[in-house]
Formats: sequence, C-alpha cells, structure tokens
Amino acid sequence: MFQNEIKFIYDFVINRIKNLGDVFTIEKLLEAEIHPAIKKYIEAEIDFLIYDDRKKLLQNSIFDYTGNKIAKYFELISQEIKKSKRVNVEDIQKLVLQAVSFNANYVVRPKWSLVKLIFGNNKSISNEELLMMLNYIYYYDYLKNIIEAYLEKRKLLTISVTEFELILNKIDRELFQYDKQKLIDNALISIADFFSIGALSRTAVTIEAAENYFKEKNLIDELIRLKRAFHEDVRKPISIDDIKKVIYSSAPIIEQAESEEKESVESSEAIVEEKPNSEVSTEKQTEVVDQTNDTKVDADKTEEISEQEFPADETSSEVEEILEDIEKELEVEPESDEVEPLSEKEEQELLSFYDEELKKEEETPAELNEIDSSLQELEQEMKDVLKDEIEISDVIEIEEVIEFEKEDLEKIPPGIQTLQEDETPVRQKDIFSFLSKKEIDKIIDSVFNSDSEDFASTIEKISECSTYEEAAEILKTVFTTYKVGELSKEAVLLTNAVARYFSQD
Repeated sequence: MFQNEIKFIYDFVINRIKNLGDVFTIEKLLEAEIHPAIKKYIEAEIDFLIYDDRKKLLQNSIFDYTGNKIAKYFELISQEIKKSKRVNVEDIQKLVLQAVSFNANYVVRPKWSLVKLIFGNNKSISNEELLMMLNYIYYYDYLKNIIEAYLEKRKLLTISVTEFELILNKIDRELFQYDKQKLIDNALISIADFFSIGALSRTAVTIEAAENYFKEKNLIDELIRLKRAFHEDVRKPISIDDIKKVIYSSAPIIEQAESEEKESVESSEAIVEEKPNSEVSTEKQTEVVDQTNDTKVDADKTEEISEQEFPADETSSEVEEILEDIEKELEVEPESDEVEPLSEKEEQELLSFYDEELKKEEETPAELNEIDSSLQELEQEMKDVLKDEIEISDVIEIEEVIEFEKEDLEKIPPGIQTLQEDETPVRQKDIFSFLSKKEIDKIIDSVFNSDSEDFASTIEKISECSTYEEAAEILKTVFTTYKVGELSKEAVLLTNAVARYFSQD
C-alpha cells in the first residue's frame, strides 16, 4: 500500500541527507532539513539500539547497572554517541526507508501499525521495552500519553499483544465518543502533512488514505459518504475542506440515497418525454424486416429505462461492500458455506455441554477477571488523563502549532440519531470475565488460527451487539471462515462466554 508515495518521499529525504556531505554525525543528521516525523523515528531507533546494548550489559555483567541515577548516565552516553558517531548515506538508507514506511502506514492505520512496530512476531514484551517503542511515534501523540499513564498506573512488568490491542480499541471508543470531529480533523491534517513531503501544498489527501483511516476506526457513516461523493479516482488528492463538507454533511445518508434515486428516475422520465411522437407511431405499410428492427430497438430502450427507473438498493449494497473491504483489511477470508441455525434440542444439548466443561476448569477468580479489571481501570484512567493532562488540540505540530477551533460538535442528523437510539446496554462484566487466560490462548490458536488481531476485533464487534442473536451470527461467520466446527471444544468455550455475557441483561 502507498508504494509510490513511500518511494517518492524516500528519494526526497535521501537527497536532502546527501547535502550533508559524504560523512556526517548523527547529531548533524537530526539537525538536517528533513521531516520531524522521520527525525523522531531515526532518533528513537538509535536510542533503542543503545538501550539494547545496555540490556546486554545488565544481563552479562557481574555489576548491577540498574537504578535511576545510572540510567541518567546512560542517557548522557546516548547523547555523546549521537555527537561522535559518524555515518554516511549508505549506512542510513535502510533506516530512512523504515521511517518513511512506518509513518506512511501509521497516519492511515495507527492501531495496526503500532502493533506491528511494537510487537512484530512477539506475543508479549516488557513494560520498559514498550515505553522505548512509543518514542518512535510523532503523530497522534495522545496515544503515547494515555498508554504511558496506563502503564504507570498498572505497574505491569509485561504486556501481551492481545491486551495491547484491546487497550487501543478501548482508547478509540472512548476518544471518538468524547470528540469525534476533532479527532477526524486531526487525522486528515496528519495524513496531508506526511504525504505532502516534497510538495508545495499540504491541504489535500487521497481518498484511498482517508478510506483506510475510516475503515480502521469503524467510521461507517463517514466512509459511505466519502465513497458516494468521490468514487472515481481514489488516488487523486482532494482538498481537506471538500472532504469535511462531505463527511460532516447534515443530510442523513438514507435521504441522500433516496434523492439520488429520485434524480435518476426523473432523468429517465425526461428521456422518455423527449422522444418525438413520430418514433412512437408507425405506418401500417412498413416492411416486416423494419418492424422487427424497430421492435428490437424499442425493447432495448425499454430495458434501459426500466433499469434506470428501478435501481438496486444503493445504500445496502454500499454498506455490504464496505464491510467486505474491512474484512479484507483484517485478512479474513470470505465465508464459503452457509451455516444452518441450530434446532432448540441441539441448543439445549450445547448449553448442557458448556456447563460440564466449565465445571472442569479450576482457574481462580483472580485469573478469570484479570483482563476485565485491567480494562475497567483503563477506562477511568483515560477519562482522568483526558481531563487533566491531554489537550487533543495540541496533538500535532507541523512546523507551527495547529489550533483547532473550540466549537461544539454539530448536532447529529435525525437519520443518524435513530441509529444511536438503540445503544448497547452497559453490562457489569465483559466477555473476558467468563474466560481464563489459558482459554483465551486456546481459542486464538484453535479458532482464529493464531490471529490475535482478528480475535480482538471479533470480541469488540460482539460486545457492541444489542442481542445474543446478533452476536451468534458473528460467531457463525467466524466458525465458517476458519472452518471450525461449532461443537469443537474451543468454539464451545467461546460461544458459552458470549452467551453468559448477554445473560447479564
């Protein structure tokens, strides 16, 4: 994704670095006229390499190099290395490419990119290493502030990739409820800022980039409006102001679709009325061959008009298309078979089997509730951090402070308000309260084919369902996609946890 853009930015940055000469220090590199996001990544990478060397020293030395005072000396060592270490363009090329590639993906898909950067192929990392990795990020600095506050409060030694993904999902949910429009504005400015490196204007983004951001944040309404308004060339840059006018339109999506259908019908009727009467009436003495040709032409015209007068349901087809795109982004294969619903007898047998399996488990209540209590505390922490420490309007600095207007959000249109009336009821326990860590690992390995990201996304979708029936449909799709039997042990564990979750209503 964005290979052409990444190559252009990379070439532009390398040409700037070449102006430093054949050999230069890291300090001079960080003072060069290159984008601050790339500088931030390079500096963080060098700091991490020094941190990695220090870790080897701690593990192999007979002396103890821990403690805050000693850590300060290592920071001084890091600064001295940056002043004295000399490199050339060839040495730094790979690091620049990594910096450009990461930031290009991060501004568009921050959650996905952050997980890949921090964890890679690891299932868990230390708290200290996570804090070091957060220094790589330049955009969306509020994510770093909230995660650091959470780690400080929890005093965790290690964190798993699954828990980290759930934390990011929780942060998104809370923040977008708090100030959705300001976050979207901030994202559009960030995308435009980075992808416009080497360009004169920094006020436009491609539709492809905006669509990918909306997909990751599950902003379906904005995505539909964007697709409907700009459906021709997704790689063409569009002014941020034009995009805002579309996605913040006060007209409900359904009404927009109806108006488009109405315009289509009116244009079709106009075509019919414009036909001269001479074409409709024919003389009695017309040859048989001519009559046949006229009949075919009329049939073709009638078919075209009927297709225009009765268009397919654009809204439903677009929503289905968008949801399919989101599934592809999560690397989930489309379902191949239809799943027949279970009969009442089969459901009863399934529930009795669930109970028997639960009786065999011997995990302590503390283990069962560990992730749940952790995320509940995170929710409160985010509110505290947002209130006391984080100014979302100061998230990004692009050579000058960008100030967002402090205006209240526009009122939600009536058509969208109806969608928000059926809010998911607040339940005391989340799905993880009914699963142990051991069971979660088994489910990820056996049901989701070790795809922890899809597991976290699925749990998030299920938690947003209003009824068990909606959640059951999601589970059926998952089982079909991964070709897992609904009566397999891990599938039963997951289904039972979801059933117990909705039994709290």
